[in-house]
Amino acid sequence: MRRRLVNLLTIYLVVVLGLVLGYYFWIRANTPNTQVVGFFDDIPGTRLVIGSELIVEGEPPLIREGRVLLPFDTVKKHIDPYIWWDEAQKKVIVTTRDRVIRMETGKLEALVNEEPMELQFPPVEENGILYIPIDFLKDFYRISLRYNPEQDVVILDRRNSIYRIGEPISAEALIRTGMSIKEPIVRKFTESELGTQSAELVIFEEYESWYRVRTYEGIFGYIPKADVVVRDIIITQQEPDRFETSPPLPAGKLNLVWDMTYSKKYMEFSREKSPGIDVWSPTWFEIIDREGTVKNRANPEYVAWAHSNGWQVWGHVANAFKDIEEPASSSTAQNSGTR
Repeated sequence: MRRRLVNLLTIYLVVVLGLVLGYYFWIRANTPNTQVVGFFDDIPGTRLVIGSELIVEGEPPLIREGRVLLPFDTVKKHIDPYIWWDEAQKKVIVTTRDRVIRMETGKLEALVNEEPMELQFPPVEENGILYIPIDFLKDFYRISLRYNPEQDVVILDRRNSIYRIGEPISAEALIRTGMSIKEPIVRKFTESELGTQSAELVIFEEYESWYRVRTYEGIFGYIPKADVVVRDIIITQQEPDRFETSPPLPAGKLNLVWDMTYSKKYMEFSREKSPGIDVWSPTWFEIIDREGTVKNRANPEYVAWAHSNGWQVWGHVANAFKDIEEPASSSTAQNSGTR
């Protein structure tokens, strides 16, 4: 009898111990992580966010006199692969569908289709890095730009995009580094922030029970879907690529027409009236002095007309300047011959 009681007591203690340990591990597994970490702590200098990405490679942006300047290489990689740096003339050249923009380092005047336009801050070179005044170009590139001094972060968004805007339903909502309550916290909210711009969330990816979001300060993280109310969907007009795809060329020989584009007589041509043409080469660019200054007559209307007829356009570069000094030997020979 006594042994039976001992066995029952042992079983009881084992069960109780198992329940206690199970409860302990259950509590531990379901207790949220309360650690708060700084999202930008490991990123030196001014941070850069473009859309859904935190850009960490390359040099950081510069803030000068309240203006944002981005490294040329960053602009070329993430915004405009066609931007050009003319090392000889120290000029940045940007081309859009209907504009050619030239900016010279250190000068507060840009040329937009050869018309002068004032800059608030020019391109600059610092420590061998070329920086571009992105404030001036934001409308040409169709991007929005914002600088958050508290986090020291520049936030760029493309205007031709679709995304959802949400906000936390209460101050209990937390943004974490990953899709688990065991992940550290990167953003908390206060009651006073709710309903204000500070609590605005841009929603990017959607998962089974989590959203990947970006806060107003540019912090990225994950928040449970149950803690977010989606209040708006932003749909901006999609704009076609700056450089439309050219019509394909036939195999073998090509028929090219050189076009002195000083009038709109080219409009009289069409593929039906003028078969056999593959490429039009308009006289759009002209070198006008020995410093290499180029006059630009590029015409997007011309490109649209040619492409609508299935023709490619190869811009022609002319060399019309005459202020070339003759070699000294040639000049001497001529002078001696006239004596």
